[in-house]
Parts: sequence; structure tokens; C-alpha cells
Amino acid sequence: MDIVWTISKVENNKYHWDILGINKGTSPEIVVQNGHVKSVWELKFKNRVLIMEIFAVLLSCNIQDTIFYVTITSNGYQATRRISTNQNHPLNSVPSFRHFNGNSQNFRVHLEVQCESDRSQIECERKNQTVTDISKDFANILASKEFSDVTLVAQDRVEFKAHKLVLCIRSEVFAAMFRNDLQEKQKTGSITIDDMDSKVLKELLNYMYTDQKIPQEMAADLLVAANKYALLGLQEMCEDMLIDTMTTDTLADILLLGDRRASERIKSKAVQFAIEEIKAVSATESWKRLREIDHELCMDVLEKSIQERL
Repeated sequence: MDIVWTISKVENNKYHWDILGINKGTSPEIVVQNGHVKSVWELKFKNRVLIMEIFAVLLSCNIQDTIFYVTITSNGYQATRRISTNQNHPLNSVPSFRHFNGNSQNFRVHLEVQCESDRSQIECERKNQTVTDISKDFANILASKEFSDVTLVAQDRVEFKAHKLVLCIRSEVFAAMFRNDLQEKQKTGSITIDDMDSKVLKELLNYMYTDQKIPQEMAADLLVAANKYALLGLQEMCEDMLIDTMTTDTLADILLLGDRRASERIKSKAVQFAIEEIKAVSATESWKRLREIDHELCMDVLEKSIQERL
């Protein structure tokens, strides 16, 4: 006689089956949602001469290192086991536990699955929240100008109040400047940055205080700034944006930027792009400008393109 499974969800993550039958079998799968943790379970059943065996099996879970407490109740008998989804426990190899009960053809089984916590996920969320809070706090410090002790003056004479300690922690270049006690700073308490306009300087300070993502359209200018002040995180962010948004029209400008700023990542990606799309790239206005600015760089790319095709 085949087993008949009738499944109902009672409350939260409590389920019960009405089972009719005498042969072994497997229940339909059940998806259990505990917050952001999603797991899939099934019951396996064997009815022997004097012993009934029930296995609660964890088939999959979307997050590692999650702890479950699984309870099976049937005919007055109850058993609870603790199950962890760590990498040392293959999910589908070992039944969760066995429930021994008297032989019966018709019975009801209750299954309850509770997730203790996904510690790694919660810790990650907590860290992200902490980082977000700190970023907001430092953004407020920059905006308020309170306790500022240095003024940065952009190329277009726009002034920005800042804090030496923050600048020194974020950039060894700024730290060296303050250690050397610049003559200009001694007299006026300000530093003129005559190769950076106010828009770029504003975004540079915002990144240094908050680590927040920069505007994509300013990636090229901020790469120059990152290179100047040895901000490796900002440099990588700018490089990623320039590489991801590279087109035939922008290729030549990005190639030149990578070459002038000694960015091997940008230069190698740009060269490879140019080799693959050399016909379209060489017809652009930016490529024509590059030939006038750096004819040797253009020839290097063309030679590599020819070599690729031989």
C-alpha cells in the first residue's frame, strides 16, 4: 500500500503530516523561511515490524553556518536535535535524527524547524550598519566644519575646512606635508591645491571622510587625485569604473590616462580592448587626438594588434 501524505502548516514553521500506509517513503519537500534563512526539508519514513523510523533531513540551506533546532512529535513521543549547516556536515548525507515508535499504519507527525540565528549574516549586517553609521558621522563632521584646523584651497579659490588628523590617517602624503610643517601652512593655516578644481576636491574630501562611492563621471579626475595622495582604495574604485564603462569613444582617453598615471590595470585592459576593436577605435576622434599627443603609444597598440592577428 502506498503512503499518503497530507501536509499542513500549523503556525510559524510548524508543520504536520497525516500519514496513511505501511511501506517506506519520502515526503514532499518543504521550504522553511526563517527571516533571511531559507532551508528545504523532507521526512523519510520506514515502517518495520516493531519499529517505525522517521528521519528529518535537511536538503539545502541558502546560508552556511546556520543552526537549526528540529523537533519531531508523533503519538506522544518527541525528539529534538540541533543541526548545523557548517561545511563539515554534508546536507544530504546524514538524516537529522530517528524517531522510534510502535508500529502503526495510520499516524500523525509534527515537524517544527526553528533557526537559532545566522551568526555570520547577523554579524555582517551589524558591521555594515556600523560602517554606515561611522560614514554618516564623518560626513557630518566634514559638513559642520566644527573643530577644523586646516583650510584646503582649490584651483578656483574655493575653500574647504578640514581636519588634519583625518587627512593624515587617510593619506601618508598629507601626513608628510603636515610633519614637514609647510611654510604656507604656518602663515595662513591653509594649503593651496592648484591642480584640482573645487568639484574634484569636494569629492576627494567626501571619499576621505566617508569611503562612499564616487560619481562615475568623476572617475578620471579622481584617479589623478588618488594617485597624487596615495589613496589606494580610491584608485582601485576609479580604475574599476573606468574599465567597466570603457567604450570605443573613450578608449583612447582612458588608455592615455592609464599610461600617464602608471596604472597597469587600466592600460592592459585598454590595450586589449583596442586590439579587439581596433577598426572602430582608430576611427574615433579621441584616437586621432591620441595620435597627436602620444604617437608612440598608438603605434605600440597597433603593433600588438597586428601581432594578435598573425
